[in-house]
Amino acid sequence: MLLVTIRPNTVSLRPHESAGFRVVGRRERIAPSRLGPHAGTWRDTILIERRSARNGS
Repeated sequence: MLLVTIRPNTVSLRPHESAGFRVVGRRERIAPSRLGPHAGTWRDTILIERRSARNGS
């Protein structure tokens, strides 16, 4: 399973890591923020995955 989250979002990453997900990559300046305090800034995205124990490693 592969998930993507906008960085920095450590609040979101912690529960995923405790559920067995791990960070496998980062895409820099890929997602522009449109709302809120970060409007107009480009954000990194973090790729995280969890491998299936049933289907191998």
